[in-house]
Amino acid sequence: MCPNCGSFIIDIDPGTDVTCTKDGITEGRHCCECGEVIKAQEIVHSTGHEYETVAAVEPTYRQDGATEGKHCGDWIVEPEIIPKKTDRFHYRRRRRRQQDHDIPAQARGS
Repeated sequence: MCPNCGSFIIDIDPGTDVTCTKDGITEGRHCCECGEVIKAQEIVHSTGHEYETVAAVEPTYRQDGATEGKHCGDWIVEPEIIPKKTDRFHYRRRRRRQQDHDIPAQARGS
């Protein structure tokens, strides 16, 4: 309720997020009838850069890897994708194992 005019019609003034380089503001409220500010918006100052390092990931036979990266909202050092390992021997062995599972046990002589 507005302390000035007693109106119950209150409007919310949305806030904005603070980033490492840009100030934000808190949410506020004002009366729609008389314009009285019920809760003033306040400035929230930017915090400066806080870099987060993303560790490197070694590639495997199943998934790609990546080099180390660093970001603070936006990428400062973007990680590069390292393609997954390919090894013909490993692929053939895996394929042979898969084929063995597709053949019923009686047909394999087990």
